[in-house]
Amino acid sequence: MVPNRHVPFTHALIGGVVASAAFETMNRAFAFYIAHFPTYKLVYGAFASIPIFLLWVYLSWLTILIGALIAASLSNWRGSTIARASPAMLFYCALRVLKQMSDGLSDGTVQTVPALSARLNTGYDVLEEVLEKLAQIGVVRKLSGNGWAMIRDAEHVQLGELYRCFVLDMTTLPAAESGEGEEIRAWLERTEQRIADDAAATLRDLYAGIGRDA
Repeated sequence: MVPNRHVPFTHALIGGVVASAAFETMNRAFAFYIAHFPTYKLVYGAFASIPIFLLWVYLSWLTILIGALIAASLSNWRGSTIARASPAMLFYCALRVLKQMSDGLSDGTVQTVPALSARLNTGYDVLEEVLEKLAQIGVVRKLSGNGWAMIRDAEHVQLGELYRCFVLDMTTLPAAESGEGEEIRAWLERTEQRIADDAAATLRDLYAGIGRDA
């Protein structure tokens, strides 16, 4: 209920069951320790209940966080990209995501993260990062619920624009410095422009080529 992202019910259920089992086990072990090892009273005396309560709160939150960690990790374990994806991998994933969305425009299909994850065999974290980047450049938009839709036709999305967004994003570089730093940045800007000129093809051109190859 809390995360600002989609969590499958099965993942939440598994995390909740693990956290519940860990919580009950911790409670029993903690009660056994308190009952059979009362040496803490020698140190804290009449105030022993305060550190005991704080220790119980600490252990309880550990069990809850273990369950949350498992629920958050399950979506990555099911995908083929467990580690943090490289810019090239994000670019490749973006092209595949947009292909699914472009195909769905003809019949009004709204794509969701679970559906894309199942089709592309990619973890939720990678998909959400790709969708957020595409939303920033005005290619897709998040709908009510968990839906995502393409708001620009494939004919009006250039590959160079996507390449700059995912691979060679000049906005992430530090400010230009005098000397070699300024020269390197200028070279990168020229490279970016050449890539933009060479990658003037659109998504429609790319997907049309895929259809011919198939």
